[in-house]
Amino acid sequence: MAQDDFSIILRVSLCAAYAFASSALTFVNRMLYSIYSYKSPLCLLLIQCAVNMCVCFFLMSIKQISYKSLDFLGAYGIKLSSLGEVVGKAKAGLMISSMRIVEVLFGLYSVKAVNIPLFLTMRRCSILTTILVDYLFAGKKPN
Repeated sequence: MAQDDFSIILRVSLCAAYAFASSALTFVNRMLYSIYSYKSPLCLLLIQCAVNMCVCFFLMSIKQISYKSLDFLGAYGIKLSSLGEVVGKAKAGLMISSMRIVEVLFGLYSVKAVNIPLFLTMRRCSILTTILVDYLFAGKKPN
């Protein structure tokens, strides 16, 4: 399904829903930090990830029980994987997530080594470097 198949109303609605959910999560986090003096942002992130995983496993379980359920989401470009597909893709997911953890650790270490503006400049230029390396080694032109 091409991107042009979605109506402008649906696109704006999905963007508004994303903005609302993102803002709500930010306000909840700020409330936990300020009103309740919550001190552990990593624990809060872990809880949010655990809740996200529970919701995803619940939806995948519904898909496993009744294979045709939730197929209406495909019209909106949302593909819900079954539990069998998740198990098959777990190795790739663990490899990618472990590389992200290494990236974050190097990022935290580099913040200690250089000042913040220089770090942000290098981080923003990494996108340009990725495009350049992709063009040189894979021959892919940016669109």
